[in-house]
Amino acid sequence: NSTEILDRRAARCWTGRGATMGLVLLVGAAVAQQSKAFPPGWNGLAQTPPMGWRSWNAYHAGISQELMLQMAVALAARNRTVAGHPGKVSLCDLGYCSIGVDEGWEDCTAGATPSRQHDAAGLPTIDARFPDMGGMVARIHDLGLTAGWYLNGCACGEHVELMKNYQGDVDSLHKFGFDVGTCPVDISKLEARLHISPQPCANRPDRPARWIAQGVKIDGCGLQKNMTYYAELMQATGKSYTIENCHWGHCTASDNSSCPTTGWCPFNWYRTSGDINSGSTSWLSNLQTTRRFQDWQAPLSVPGCWAYPDMLEVGLLAEPFPGKLPTWDRAHFGAWCIVSAPLILGLPLTDAKLAPVLDFIGNAEAIAINQAWAGHPGLLVEEVQASEQDLHARAIEPPRRSLAAQAVAPSPTAAGPAVPAFSDQRQAAHHHYGVRLAPEVASGAEPIPSQLWAKPQPAGAAAALLINTSPLPLRYSLLLAQLNLTAASYTVRDVWARQAHPASPASKAIEVLVAPYDSSFLLLSPVDQRVA
Repeated sequence: NSTEILDRRAARCWTGRGATMGLVLLVGAAVAQQSKAFPPGWNGLAQTPPMGWRSWNAYHAGISQELMLQMAVALAARNRTVAGHPGKVSLCDLGYCSIGVDEGWEDCTAGATPSRQHDAAGLPTIDARFPDMGGMVARIHDLGLTAGWYLNGCACGEHVELMKNYQGDVDSLHKFGFDVGTCPVDISKLEARLHISPQPCANRPDRPARWIAQGVKIDGCGLQKNMTYYAELMQATGKSYTIENCHWGHCTASDNSSCPTTGWCPFNWYRTSGDINSGSTSWLSNLQTTRRFQDWQAPLSVPGCWAYPDMLEVGLLAEPFPGKLPTWDRAHFGAWCIVSAPLILGLPLTDAKLAPVLDFIGNAEAIAINQAWAGHPGLLVEEVQASEQDLHARAIEPPRRSLAAQAVAPSPTAAGPAVPAFSDQRQAAHHHYGVRLAPEVASGAEPIPSQLWAKPQPAGAAAALLINTSPLPLRYSLLLAQLNLTAASYTVRDVWARQAHPASPASKAIEVLVAPYDSSFLLLSPVDQRVA
């Protein structure tokens, strides 16, 4: 029955697909493989990387219903001036139309032994700081936003796995109305940089999948980790929920895995790393953990199933070098854009905190690159170093490779789990190519060198982001062949400056100069389709 401790060998069957109580456990059945019922994109949601705001980076567990509503008002208020946008705009007008309640809503003293976070019926216990969770969600919807929740958290230390707890989580998600009620900004209009207002759609079943929503984040601290169970229960409600898998990049062959395969992704975005922090290099280390999902031929970061190196720390970062914080913050945002990562803000939404970052987190051209899909999420092309002698970039051996040659690890297949991060074979390859491993996967790692990342764009275009991680200026000759660009000539657009440069023949390198702890973000579009 639903109070039995889950046996991971359980087989599952449905007795009533229209009701959330229709899940039956057959304890002791044969070992089951990952379900094939939830391939990448199974629920049609998150067809573009989700955007929004979540509370953890700014406030940790110190949140309340009152604070969340204050942040919702800040997202919806049309009172900001942002470069490139006419008139006053809101953060929601820029695309950030979803607000996520993270750790801190739980009452860990009211749970039934041994659950702690759930009562005897399996329902989550809610702290008095959230006196009306459903009313809070309704108010968020009234503001034209979507609301996201947080489950299987860390605060209570719940170390028992019960079917009724899964059921209670999803029943409560449904009861409180998370992720239903409105349709936020349509990114196709954002790409045209039009000033629009989100319109309520009363959970229309025909809402476009590209419209963004934030449903529920499922952490890895408690023992309710089975992502397939959660997806089945949510599916049975008859509602669609976007699902974030926050299992810290741990890849296994079980339904608890943080990592998708080509045939299994019962979530919409998934953490590739441990928690990000506000240290100056944390974001850069987390960025490296996306690389194993970026195989050129068969990437595992795809529409409806996005690789996610955690929430953005823009506006919160430590300074990497005196005077370099604004450009370093901007490089962090550009990095999430170039790898199609969800753009989830984490800073307090106050005027003082937003002022230094608003122009780049509201850069419609950068966001459009993040949201576009042309068959690949983006990947690392090359690592370079600045020379103290001539300040020119030097390619780390071997010589430069094309964008299509950047597969650094085999992709997982439908028959098995994602390849664990940095196997022995991969470490050897990284040592040969001079690549530094991220600190969380290699003790005593050297600093990560400057990097060129790129992402294909529609109509034969490509975006390129050159990140200078050095205290020295970086001069770099960008060869268009590196990006598989074969038209006769290309327009060059500086995304950060929102300025066009003269067209460049495909045979000619583009000379790029990047200041210390800064980035250059370029969009290269074919002038015509003639092959050079």
